[in-house]
Amino acid sequence: MAVPKNFRTNININPSKIGVAEREELLAAIKDKGTYLPKGVGIEDMDESFIKFVESNLEITLDGKKVPVLFLTIQRWTEYTKTWEFTDQYKDIKLPFITIVRKPDIQVGENQAGLWNIPGRRTYTYIKVPTFDGVRKGIDLYKVPQPTSVNIVYEVRLFTERMNDVNVYHAKVQSTFQSRQAYIGVKGHPMPITLGNISDESNIDDFENRRFYIQLFEMTLLGYLLNEDEFEVIPTINRVLNIVEDNKNKGK
Repeated sequence: MAVPKNFRTNININPSKIGVAEREELLAAIKDKGTYLPKGVGIEDMDESFIKFVESNLEITLDGKKVPVLFLTIQRWTEYTKTWEFTDQYKDIKLPFITIVRKPDIQVGENQAGLWNIPGRRTYTYIKVPTFDGVRKGIDLYKVPQPTSVNIVYEVRLFTERMNDVNVYHAKVQSTFQSRQAYIGVKGHPMPITLGNISDESNIDDFENRRFYIQLFEMTLLGYLLNEDEFEVIPTINRVLNIVEDNKNKGK
């Protein structure tokens, strides 16, 4: 059967929201995918993205087993010592493993090349979105504040009993940062990570106790904070659409 000319197959039977309802829907979409506004960023978001970076980009496999990565704080270290799952039959800690510790003293950031923010917590236009409620056409201004730059320092340590494992992880880290920095995506925001101090904390000189290597890699995330509560949606220009019908059959 032939399809009639000008036959439409893409009819949208779901009416779209307009006016205030449309703006509320766009604001609600901040917490979902595909939004006009950027996602807010907090310190926890940067922690989560950095952990994923270490687990994926700095992942190593030794003797056919993936080396576990542990994110530790003072509280979590106490929990791990009570319920440590990486132990052998003698209840000794099983090596190798990798730990991540974030330094709590977060510093003023360098993400903006050392430039300071404009005082007053002003908001700036991010995007202009056209609107139409069936009668009036307008434009909504989506405004966001200037992000607050922060430097977050992470200490990544490899614990192992073999020098060859140290060589493997050094090669992995150095190749990842061969361009001086690596990038991660934090809720859609690209942020660089730089490799800083590399040091050795091994206890191989203590012959009476268990000997193992500890390699420290200090990495700095040049991130920024962005608070969703400070986002603004401001309706601005409104234009009324007037339709005039002319009767051409009108007499003299």
